[in-house]
Amino acid sequence: MADLQTTTTEAAGPLESATWNLPFGEPASLDPVKAFNYPENTVVANLCEGLMVMQPDYTITPNLAESVENVDGRSWIYTLRSGVTFWDGSPMTAEDVAFSPNRHLDPDEGSYWASDAVSGNIDSIEVTGENEVTVSLKKADVTFNSYMATPIGVVVSEKHRAAAGESYG
Repeated sequence: MADLQTTTTEAAGPLESATWNLPFGEPASLDPVKAFNYPENTVVANLCEGLMVMQPDYTITPNLAESVENVDGRSWIYTLRSGVTFWDGSPMTAEDVAFSPNRHLDPDEGSYWASDAVSGNIDSIEVTGENEVTVSLKKADVTFNSYMATPIGVVVSEKHRAAAGESYG
């Protein structure tokens, strides 16, 4: 029996096109805050990156974050990787990183991830350094960091989101 593959081989070059089999139809939106069904999550997971990423063995490791530290059970400090750019070549900033999960706390954004279990425990998400964002929780939660590998942790360009307005996603 062949070994089960957990990752794909490295790309040999640019891809001209991709076709996904999305059995439940077209995605309703490509906006990460509205990705809560199979079609949306399939596409968003392949187009967007989060602060953390789940590995094939289910461990959560830094991705757009270079490192993460939980200092007191309630404060999660994310040090960001330098040199990260968005699709248009603009740099990812700490402001973009703080903006992105804060969108889940904004009722006007209509996040599917805005539940009491996750966002209900967030006290604040703030830029605390040039390459640092701190998430402060109302009460300690050792599972919180794993949510940064879901659409909650996906980073979008604040500038692009603002420019796109209601047509974003």
